Amino acid sequence: MQITRDDLEQYQHIKAEIRAIEDQITRIYLSSPAPREVTGGRSSVTAPGNPTERKALEAEEKKRHLEERKQALELFQARIERFVDFDCDDAQVRAVIRCHYLNGRTWAQTSWICFRSTNKSTSQMVIKRYFRENNEDETETDNPA
Repeated sequence: MQITRDDLEQYQHIKAEIRAIEDQITRIYLSSPAPREVTGGRSSVTAPGNPTERKALEAEEKKRHLEERKQALELFQARIERFVDFDCDDAQVRAVIRCHYLNGRTWAQTSWICFRSTNKSTSQMVIKRYFRENNEDETETDNPA
């Protein structure tokens, strides 16, 4: 399995989008009225045209859509993590990927942590060289972003 630099660049954004989707799912139920059964001749959730029932069904549909999107993002995220854990054979590259892309450090921080270098291009060049040698342009990606 191969990934691209573009895939790696999306990793932190995908993590943020997953958190946003989780928040949006939580808010679905906070913003829509909960369906309730009421006796004594008043409306119930099974009455035709019931706005509460309609809102509940819309909320469920939206939740289902968001859950599907979240699942696709989680699969993409896992694919990147599998690449780092199992498919990348260069320890130096793995260290840079973990530090910069997975942990969200800046290039300068990554260069210092991985190489004790104050030059941010040190770690950038390691990544560029790796992908150039591994024919980045010839690989396909399943990026859902």
